[in-house]
Amino acid sequence: NPSSMPHTTPKSSCVIVPVQNQQDTLEAQVQNLWGWLHAATNRFEVVIVVDGSTDQSPEIGQQLADDLPQVKFARHEKPLGCQAVIHTGLFVSVGILIFVMDKPLRKPDPKLQKQTSDDGLIECLIQAGLHFREYRLYRRQAEKRLVYDQSHNGHSGSHFDLTRQRRTTFNKSS
Repeated sequence: NPSSMPHTTPKSSCVIVPVQNQQDTLEAQVQNLWGWLHAATNRFEVVIVVDGSTDQSPEIGQQLADDLPQVKFARHEKPLGCQAVIHTGLFVSVGILIFVMDKPLRKPDPKLQKQTSDDGLIECLIQAGLHFREYRLYRRQAEKRLVYDQSHNGHSGSHFDLTRQRRTTFNKSS
């Protein structure tokens, strides 16, 4: 009897969206991602991380974050690379199930239903085309971390304070 089966809710999920000079496709990609997530779960967030774009991607990303609930925005002034983008997304996120959108997704299936388990949600989002990155069991929000700008050999970067979720730039003295 399905009604007597226990109903569970999947853990919160986060999709990190790396962006570099994608002004022509960013809005459509995030809207498509939003469709998948909204159909599959109620507990999600999208973190758009612009990595040194020279086009209008930062403005579009910020506007999407302003317009859509559960969308966050972060920006690297200079290109730092894929690992730094993922780290920034992790610092900004609060989700437990972490995915990375590294390619355009399929269109959402109109018959897609809310998932009732972590495994169901993971499988659903992998089928959509997301890369499952991490299952974070423990999160230390008070821990401070550093991300260094590799192009400057670690002499400048960003300091992320997870307790206040703010970013300040700094210069490391020799």
